[in-house]
Amino acid sequence: MTLAEYDASWAALTAVWHALQRSIDTPESAAALRGMFAALRALGRFAAVRGGESVKSDVGMEERGYAVLESLRERDCLTADDISALREVSLLRQRMNSFADYSEEEDRARVNVVTRCLPALWRAVNLLQGDLRRERPRAFYFRRLRRGVHFACMGAAVWIAIEWLVIGMGLMNPEGWRVTYYRRPDFKRPRAVRSERALAQDYGLSAPAFLIRRDGWSARWEGQLIVPEDGTYSFVGQAIDGYRVTLNNEVLLDAWNPRNWRASVRKAEVALKAGAYPIVVEHVNREGPAEIRLRWKGGPIQSVTAVGPPYIRKPTRDRR
Repeated sequence: MTLAEYDASWAALTAVWHALQRSIDTPESAAALRGMFAALRALGRFAAVRGGESVKSDVGMEERGYAVLESLRERDCLTADDISALREVSLLRQRMNSFADYSEEEDRARVNVVTRCLPALWRAVNLLQGDLRRERPRAFYFRRLRRGVHFACMGAAVWIAIEWLVIGMGLMNPEGWRVTYYRRPDFKRPRAVRSERALAQDYGLSAPAFLIRRDGWSARWEGQLIVPEDGTYSFVGQAIDGYRVTLNNEVLLDAWNPRNWRASVRKAEVALKAGAYPIVVEHVNREGPAEIRLRWKGGPIQSVTAVGPPYIRKPTRDRR
């Protein structure tokens, strides 16, 4: 069976399913009976398509549908009572074509036929669907694979576009840090640039960015520290694994090889005049979880706070 033949057969069988569904959805016995008759004709069209014939009219499709049901009876999938009940559908349909006043007895007969025939037709459709699934050509699975790859690529493209849009908007904002992530712990092979607000990042066991492993990476945080007024400022750093803080091109805090989170605490006090100072924080992850914090206090900053806006701005181009 070719893929085109399979698609045509499946479409014809789907038409049977829809006709049966209309029989269930309607509360009128006459409409339900018409739906079942349409299902029988659709079953005949399915048989014609399976036989490689072109279907141009519904002439003879009813008998073809009964032939399909007879073949299922020979496979012991339907009973003789099911076939006889389904034969009554045609008789009742012919009587419906002739104009007649409403008859309660006729309505009761339709309801009885519909009730008896619906389970048999549903069973027949399910059996034929199972047969058709077992005859699926190899090209069907290749098409499904292509569609899956197509939608996966589309989803990835949309995700990347949104990610880059968010990153670009963040980098355009002058406030905050500019963070460059490197694939190796020696600050080589940069892979991503991000915009972060405050220097208080808990990565846990996750990778910091796309195309970077969970272990063995590094990050460089760059910005301009805006000192609001003259005074003495206290800085406190802490990280897993190592880190180094450089303020105005001088090392302020250094804990490059700490034993653990608690041992990585470093403190420093420095007298600063109001203005902007270049600040760089280098952070390395060798293995396991990663986390880094840099807090400060002084001047109008009364409590220890993570270094972030409005006192941190991205570096200007001439400082990169």
